[in-house]
Amino acid sequence: MKRCSFVCFIVAVSAIIAILGSCSESKSPAGELPVIDLVSGLINPEIINLSEFIEGVSYIPLETSPDALLTGRGQVFLTEKFIFVVENNGCYQFERETGRFVREIGKQGRGPQEYGKFQFLSEDEASLYFTSYNNKLLRFSFDGVCLAEIPAPEYDRATGLPYAFARFSDTLFVAYYHNGMGSESNLLIIFDEHGESVKVYPNEKLFEWKGSISIFQNMGSFHKHLDNLCFNVWYNDTTFIVGTDSLIPSLVINRGESAPPYDYLGWDAAKREANKGKEFIQKVTFIETERWIILFFGSTRIALYDKEAEALKVSIPDTGMVNDLNLPLMPVQYTAISKREELAYMIQSVSVVKGLTDSKDGSGIPPELERLKGLSPDANPVVSILKIRR
Repeated sequence: MKRCSFVCFIVAVSAIIAILGSCSESKSPAGELPVIDLVSGLINPEIINLSEFIEGVSYIPLETSPDALLTGRGQVFLTEKFIFVVENNGCYQFERETGRFVREIGKQGRGPQEYGKFQFLSEDEASLYFTSYNNKLLRFSFDGVCLAEIPAPEYDRATGLPYAFARFSDTLFVAYYHNGMGSESNLLIIFDEHGESVKVYPNEKLFEWKGSISIFQNMGSFHKHLDNLCFNVWYNDTTFIVGTDSLIPSLVINRGESAPPYDYLGWDAAKREANKGKEFIQKVTFIETERWIILFFGSTRIALYDKEAEALKVSIPDTGMVNDLNLPLMPVQYTAISKREELAYMIQSVSVVKGLTDSKDGSGIPPELERLKGLSPDANPVVSILKIRR
């Protein structure tokens, strides 16, 4: 089983814990789109207290099983009853309350009903969606049964691929097509359970590709807020609500000169060298709660927008927030948010054991860590769940 060294853990902590610094106003006149001004936030970063954003933490040790040996470098998804861990070699289900291993969901591979990539957890928390290597959308039950194979709309593999999927309605889905070669004509396609296109949103940003390597990756992202499906793409500062007839602007994330030009992926070596000193914020992904918008960009940077106060806070590189709640075993890598407004992380067991040792300062082990006593450094990771303040 692969494990990060303690040094790697400390580096990851100092980078990712740089969460939620800098306070700058981001107010918008009535009738205008709200603007999150990353430019001013980056100029004036500031450390803030963890208590401004988080109100509690719990730790769930995941059972170590020969059928589920985890690296701790995957994604975590929470439901009311289960924890799902998605790693490069599969998707694993655990009981949320106890951490007991339940089963592997389906199989990763290229065969019938095998998948290549996890896509999303359904809104009703009843099924999981994956894409196969031939870009079918596979729906699995929590019992590990493949319930449906949904073909994606036809596409030209030479120009682009559908990289990200989301559920649009009870019977419709939407796919994002990444324009890695400059000639992909589709941006989004809404399609039904038979793979028939219902609505095509064209890609209007075509460019001449002069690079030496084809860049196919997911540079667009979806997130759900209330009943709206929202979408943003890496070169555009505007986030849109995906509608049946149009893309409706809902939010602007101002990156200023840090926003890359739309043809950036097609630059040749000479142009990249000429712009070597520029640091572009290529992709901004975010989650949204009733009160907060949390932005993730760059390799370690995170920003927090308080919708009530209309104020933005941007992290200080390699510094971050003050752990004024004195939470032990601070998580090192965000992976997902639940419907109950909880952030989920995985912490390597070797780091947990180190944290338990450091906690013995005469006052005993904190109550939150009692269930972790006796954990082996070679055990599966521990899932940390942070409750977001409302």
